[in-house]
Amino acid sequence: MQQLLDAVSTAAEWIGLRFNAKKCATLCLEKKKAIAVNTHVQGDIIGHLSDGETYQHLGVPTGFRADQTPSETIERMLLDIHSVEKSLLAPWQKLDALRTFVVPQIQFALQTALIQKTSLAEVDRQIKRVAKGALHLPRRASPEVVFLPTYQGGANILPLADLADISAVTHAFRLLTSPDPAVSTVAELSLKRTASKYLNSNAGWDDAAAYLSGVNIRNTSAFATIWSHARSATKRLTSKIPGIHWSWCEERSTICIQWPTPDREPDRIEDETTAHVLNHCMLHSRAYNNRHRSVLHNLVTHMQSTKNLRIERAVPEADSRLMPDLVVIDNDRKLAIIVDVACPFDNRQDAFLEKRNEKISKYTPICNILKTKGYRAIVDAVLVGSLGSWDPANFQALNLLGIPKHKKEHLIRKSISDVIRWSRDVYVEHMCGHRQYSKDVVLDLKQ
Repeated sequence: MQQLLDAVSTAAEWIGLRFNAKKCATLCLEKKKAIAVNTHVQGDIIGHLSDGETYQHLGVPTGFRADQTPSETIERMLLDIHSVEKSLLAPWQKLDALRTFVVPQIQFALQTALIQKTSLAEVDRQIKRVAKGALHLPRRASPEVVFLPTYQGGANILPLADLADISAVTHAFRLLTSPDPAVSTVAELSLKRTASKYLNSNAGWDDAAAYLSGVNIRNTSAFATIWSHARSATKRLTSKIPGIHWSWCEERSTICIQWPTPDREPDRIEDETTAHVLNHCMLHSRAYNNRHRSVLHNLVTHMQSTKNLRIERAVPEADSRLMPDLVVIDNDRKLAIIVDVACPFDNRQDAFLEKRNEKISKYTPICNILKTKGYRAIVDAVLVGSLGSWDPANFQALNLLGIPKHKKEHLIRKSISDVIRWSRDVYVEHMCGHRQYSKDVVLDLKQ
C-alpha cells in the first residue's frame, strides 16, 4: 500500500497537487481484525481505522464492523422536511420539493450501505404527514395516496424501506451487467460462489437465478453479502411487484431481474391524471356542479344583505343570455356588480390568474352594455382550487359583495372544506365506481 501511495504522491507533485492527509484514512484487515498500519502521503501521516470506527465516504459511514446508518443525513432530512412544511410553497410545490430535494439525499446511502430500516421509520412518518397535509388529507387517511404515481393522483413518494430494497436489487443488477468486463466477471464468480455455499455444490446460472429470486434453498451458512441482500430484497418486493424474479437473459449473457409489464395503455394513463379527474371528466359533471354551488351557497349565506341579489340568472338590463353566479343591480346608486365562482385545478399560481382573466373576459361585454346605460359596472371572480387552495385575490370580490370582515375567516374555511369534500367524493367515485353522495346542493335562497 505504501508503494502505491508513494507512486501517487510522485505523480501528484508532478502536476502540482497536494493531498489533505487529514481527510484520508486506511483500513487494513488481518484475520478478520482491523490492524494499525502506518502510512503516509506526501510526508503526512494517514490515520487508520479500528474496529467500529467509520470514515465518511460521500455521507456514508464506512468501516469494519461499523453501523453504516447515516445519522447526520437522516437528521438533515428531518430538518428539511420541517422547512418544507412551514414554507409558503403551494401544495404541489411542497410535494415536488420532497421528491426532488429531500428523498434523493439518502439514495446514495441506500445504494452503497447496509442501513437499519428502523432508523428510516421517523423520516417516512414525517414525509407521509407533510405529503398528506399538502394533499389536504387527514392524518388518519390511508398512506397509499402518497405512494401512488402522479398519473394515478398520488404524490409518487415511495417509502424509504421500499427504496432500500429497490436499491439493493438494482445494485446487484448493475454489477452483473457492468460494461467493464473485470467488474462483471468478478460479480458473476462471487454470485456463483455464494449460491454454491447455499447449495453445498457447484452452482450454475439457473441455481444462481433461483437463489436471487428467493427460492427456498437450505441455508448452510449464515453470512451477509451483496447477493444475500439482493435475495432478501427480492423476496420482500414480490408482495409489491408480483412476478418479479431473476432469470437468464440472452441479450446480456447473464442473469437479470425481470417482472411482468402492466396491461395499461398510455392514453388511459394520461386520462387518469388528477387534473382530469377533478376538473374535466364529464362523468362527474354533477359532482362538479355541487362543488361549485357549495361555494356559491357559502357566499350568499355570509353576505350582510341579499337585497337586489340575483343568483344564476340572466341580466335583462344587458340583453344577454349569460347567467353569472351572482349579480347585484342597485338602481338607486346605478351600481352593477357581477361575481362568478370557479374551482380550477390549483397545480400552479398561473391557474388562478388564467381562470380569473377568463371570467372577466367572459362578462366584460355585459359590463360594457350596462355602462352605456349609466351603470358603474364591476366584474370579478371567487376562485377556490379543487385541491383546496384559496386565491388571495378573492378578498376584493368579498368586499364588493358586502361580506363583513368578521365573517370572512369562517367563509374561507367553510368553502375550502366543502371543495375538498366534493373533490374527495369525485376522486373516490372515479377510482372505485361507487357514488359517494346522495343529495345535491340546492340553492333555496330568496332570489
